[in-house]
Amino acid sequence: MSKPSATRFEIERAARPKSGPEMSIQVDSAALTARRIRFGDLFTLEEARLQAEDISLSAAPGGAIRIGSLTGTLVATESAVNHALHGRAEDSLSDLRAAFLTGRMRIEGRYRGPLGLPIPFAFTSVPEIEGGARIRLDPRKLSVVAGVPVPGALLEFLGERINARLARALDVSRLPFAVRLTDLKVETGRILLSGTATLEVSPRTSDSA
Repeated sequence: MSKPSATRFEIERAARPKSGPEMSIQVDSAALTARRIRFGDLFTLEEARLQAEDISLSAAPGGAIRIGSLTGTLVATESAVNHALHGRAEDSLSDLRAAFLTGRMRIEGRYRGPLGLPIPFAFTSVPEIEGGARIRLDPRKLSVVAGVPVPGALLEFLGERINARLARALDVSRLPFAVRLTDLKVETGRILLSGTATLEVSPRTSDSA
């Protein structure tokens, strides 16, 4: 599995006169836990646990901060995912709701067919990672919940439409830095997404007053 390419950021700091040899700072590892990370009104991560390795910092003006390896786990709650799903309503799907169970995911809602009649559906599936960036459900492996019959062709159609909705709600390729998802774990009420990244922060110098 290929590693994501390094992403460059710019931060601003005041230029300063040189006063001798510039120092290079090396850090073997560092950890950070952040809680309640909000992406506008679109989505809220409950928690992000980050572990950085091989960190180097040049103290020279314009010097870069490079993180050789960054691994992390992103925690999204059931309520946050449902908020994102409801925020992207489509004509054919309504009342879409996800429930995270141990090792699997339950999806229920209503599909409005060509005749305009709402058809309720509910099924469970084991989510998987697609393209290192988002989660999806395999339409061929959906288990219909007892009492809610859905024809096979319609089940596949619903699976693809729901995957499109999930992709818009949970797509790390839209983050401002390159992340590749490597693993996921579904627990009661939440989903944990693990991934890797490589970062480089390039300071932008400005003349001090």
